Amino acid sequence: MRDCQEGPPGKRPLPVIEARSLQAFEGQPWRVLRAKAVADCLAARRFAVNEHELIVGRPSADLESPHAEEDAARQYLQEHHPWPGGQTSHCELDLGPILCKGIDGVAADIRARREQAEGERREAYESSLIVLDDLATLLHTVSVYHADKEIARHRRCWQRERQIFDPVHYLALLERKPGSLDHARPLAGWNLPGEFAVLRRRLEAWREDGTREYIRVLLLLREYPLARVAGAVAQALRWSAPTADAIKQLLIPAERPELKTFCLAGRQHLAGVTVARTDLAAYGRLQEVVHG
Repeated sequence: MRDCQEGPPGKRPLPVIEARSLQAFEGQPWRVLRAKAVADCLAARRFAVNEHELIVGRPSADLESPHAEEDAARQYLQEHHPWPGGQTSHCELDLGPILCKGIDGVAADIRARREQAEGERREAYESSLIVLDDLATLLHTVSVYHADKEIARHRRCWQRERQIFDPVHYLALLERKPGSLDHARPLAGWNLPGEFAVLRRRLEAWREDGTREYIRVLLLLREYPLARVAGAVAQALRWSAPTADAIKQLLIPAERPELKTFCLAGRQHLAGVTVARTDLAAYGRLQEVVHG
């Protein structure tokens, strides 16, 4: 399980990841502790993709840490979790179950055995599941990073010559090119709930910038699940003039009312501003003028 990073066991290529994991789960059984460290190593792996490259298999060096932090991590690992060494040639991997059942099938078998096991054997099954579950995520999911920040995640497709688009990942394109709403290939066949089509027709009929306002509503899908946005759109359609800002107000959780108000904290330049109370009698005088 130590092969989660490249390099010999004595030289830990990214010890910071391993040290942080071991420190975070300190006190758990050593098998589980090591399994979590391996899982974190797997999750931390990045693979660089060159332009026009179709096969991803070159580990990236983006996860390098400052020397001081790496030196401190190496010292912690040496003092608290030294590599035991020893012979391992008597162990032989049995790849048959993996090839026949796949990772998910082997994990299901281990879960069944874990329920019947106790003590160290149960710990061994638990540690195996931790690593297998993370490995399955690595195999089934493609995550795209920029500057060490995840910007997109796709379900991996193993079929040949398939292109799979997630329309939400292309919403930023609509901000720059609203005309691509009906023509961009990633948005073709995007099946949204019926409320969205009704909203678009109403906005485009009532406003010159109706298409842009509808795109602003779609952009909410980058922050909120589709079901919640669809519910807010359905509620806003009861109003005479639904807008993206109004729909966003419906999405703000009721337990966080501060998000719907303007907070004066930290705005000392507004402390001297006073707003006079509204004179309601003025509206009565206006009504008298209108009706003569």
